[in-house]
Amino acid sequence: MATEYFPFDEGQGSNVTETQWAKMARFWRMSGVLPDNIDAIFDSFVSRPSDYNDIQGELTVTGNSSTLSVDVSPGKAWIHGHFFSSDATINKVIAQNTNANGYNRIDRVVLRLDWTQNTITVEVLQGTAAASPTPPVLTQIEASRWEIPLAQVLVPTTATTGANLTITDERIPSLPQDMIVACKLYQAADPGQIINNATYTTVNFDSAHATFPGMADMTNDRIIIPMDGIYLINFNYRISASSGIGAIAYSAAGGSQTITNSAILARANNVEASLTAIKSFSKGDFVWASYYQSTGGAVNAFWWGPNSPSLTLFRLGDKWQ
Repeated sequence: MATEYFPFDEGQGSNVTETQWAKMARFWRMSGVLPDNIDAIFDSFVSRPSDYNDIQGELTVTGNSSTLSVDVSPGKAWIHGHFFSSDATINKVIAQNTNANGYNRIDRVVLRLDWTQNTITVEVLQGTAAASPTPPVLTQIEASRWEIPLAQVLVPTTATTGANLTITDERIPSLPQDMIVACKLYQAADPGQIINNATYTTVNFDSAHATFPGMADMTNDRIIIPMDGIYLINFNYRISASSGIGAIAYSAAGGSQTITNSAILARANNVEASLTAIKSFSKGDFVWASYYQSTGGAVNAFWWGPNSPSLTLFRLGDKWQ
């Protein structure tokens, strides 16, 4: 039986390799961009826990207005157990799109850990121009090369400077391994919402609790998925009808789809119902809840404190393939 232990000043555990150290460090944080002003964040963690994951302008990708290139702002990152820091803007050239058909191309700006070169660098992965272009796939091969995304860059054939590029932020925060990504939408006061007959009605919310930065979209009464992963979703509701449906739905690149719904039949008015689902989501998907009833007339959605109606979402772990 083999045992392994480190780091120590002397003895067997004193000769620590980068592979061993990185293996240990992966238990500390997930790969991603580190928070802005981390010293102040640690000081305020108890009173302002959401700041712990606020990456602000760290390693932000923007178009350069003078040349066909992008600028990556200073920042820090944690990538597969390794630390990266840049205190100056990094400029990366974007190749001209010369596609004869005028098709757009999507490039990807990444942070690359290269174990063979012993480096961590910002790189541009060049895509392929197409009628419906897709971004290049990340390389994530243990002990060889590991890439995490910073941004997608849409490159039209007419682009001559970075001002002509469309940039989509792909950064994700580096979370402590015990940090939970979660968000709860609820009603702090009775909204008096009416549910019309035979129509799916989006549930109104006015408050959010325990929300990870950027998840609560109060304008559209929905939760935005901040990173790929497997999520648990729960929807609690009450309506003034003896039959009705509550539904959890989501929208992704392929359009809107219903995750789950539940018909509540032959029950008394104002009885709480609950729906729960587990689903794999991609960053940028969004989730909302709906009422449906077919009594022939309008009914009321009952308010029952912060628990009903409420829509809660937790990230359970990495996304399955």
